Amino acid sequence: TPAASNNSTLTLKVGSTTITTATITAGAATLSVTPTQAALAATGTGKAFSIAYSGDVNVQAPNATTTLDIAKATSAVAATLPSSFTYGTTYSVPVTVATTGTGGTPTGTVSLVSGATAVAGPVTLSSGGATIAVTAAQAAAVNAGSAVPFAVSYSGDGNVATGSSTAGTINVAQSSATVTPTLPTSVAYGAAFSVPVMVAPAGGGTPTGTVTLLSGSATLGSASLAAGAATISVAASDSAKLAVGSNPLTVSYSGDANYPAATSIAGTTTVGTASSAVTSVTWSKSPTYGKTFTAKVTVTSPGGAPSGTVSITNGGAVVATGTVTAGSATITVKATALKPGKHTLSVIYSGSSTISTSTTSTSITVAKAKPTVTGKLKATKVKKTRAATITATIKVTGFNPTGAVKVLDGKKVLKTVSLKAAGKGKIAIKLPKITKVGTHKLTISYLGSSLTLAVKSKTVNLKVTK
Repeated sequence: TPAASNNSTLTLKVGSTTITTATITAGAATLSVTPTQAALAATGTGKAFSIAYSGDVNVQAPNATTTLDIAKATSAVAATLPSSFTYGTTYSVPVTVATTGTGGTPTGTVSLVSGATAVAGPVTLSSGGATIAVTAAQAAAVNAGSAVPFAVSYSGDGNVATGSSTAGTINVAQSSATVTPTLPTSVAYGAAFSVPVMVAPAGGGTPTGTVTLLSGSATLGSASLAAGAATISVAASDSAKLAVGSNPLTVSYSGDANYPAATSIAGTTTVGTASSAVTSVTWSKSPTYGKTFTAKVTVTSPGGAPSGTVSITNGGAVVATGTVTAGSATITVKATALKPGKHTLSVIYSGSSTISTSTTSTSITVAKAKPTVTGKLKATKVKKTRAATITATIKVTGFNPTGAVKVLDGKKVLKTVSLKAAGKGKIAIKLPKITKVGTHKLTISYLGSSLTLAVKSKTVNLKVTK
């Protein structure tokens, strides 16, 4: 039995590390290991321990060895979650990790999770504690909602087991978004155009949903967001909903789970009249002076089917006017509106409240009128001592002819007279006395004018007697 007075001891070691020491009393001692002392030995299976006896004056100092399995300590994770935060905005979560009933300070990392979604981390522990700072982008990893579950997971280390905090809930409020369209300064009436739109979040995250271009309550077009942006294409038919002049336009955002609906600040786009073109002028027939004729005019515009009027002018003077319906007009030109000859005419579309005016030119040749001439003797038989009278009738459509009229006996000119418009195409001609007895074949020769062609009548027989 070792001598008690010598205060001999037993020492528990792992490797060269002393864990604890106990004094022998009456040949026995109890080695008590505190949590702090227990933390001096790393975890593992089959750990080799030695018990060293210090010896005394009577007893030598033998050593004993043994092996132990050292399990990892249980971790206790505590996290201070915020009661609420706004989607996509920064916040922080203080975390402490302790061991349950053992000594030592946990190392390793902690991470913030929401269900199976990793939100933030890992963050390295320092003295058993850490603060998980959640960035705006990380705060957008979880959709807005009430009582969203969150927890902090602990990675564990060589001596402390993994763990997780008790699940808590956070109210994640919707964020806000700003809608910014790039409106065109001006567009033509009825012309297609596009509007790029950005929907920018107040914090992290990316808005989804649709954006719609509005003129008052009228929808002009919609598009789905991709990466927070979209381009709204406005078709020509929808563009025609805008009035010529200044138009206030807005873009509405539909919102999604994380962003409420929003509307842009109103902007203005000026709508100008659409262009037009007189694309064709087709004459009904070869025009002749004294007869009416028509022109079919086609007007086109990207702003829709034109309406209004079309005028035909000659040297600035209006020749004829017609009404445009659905882009087409048939215009009647009066019989005497254009004198014979070649004319270069202007065809002018007047425009409308939504479509601009336009002009084209066209050439046309108007032919002289072709009259008919007849001669009628007052008496078909006269004595050679008497003068005969013949009435010349020159008929033409649309006006009263003028010009020189000759009466011929064969090739001999008996008389030439001037036909006046007041005569309305008739003139009585008193012939000189014809002294030669016999039958004379008389003809009326109308010499024409700037408006009419020259023509001759059929032969009229005059019998001259003694």
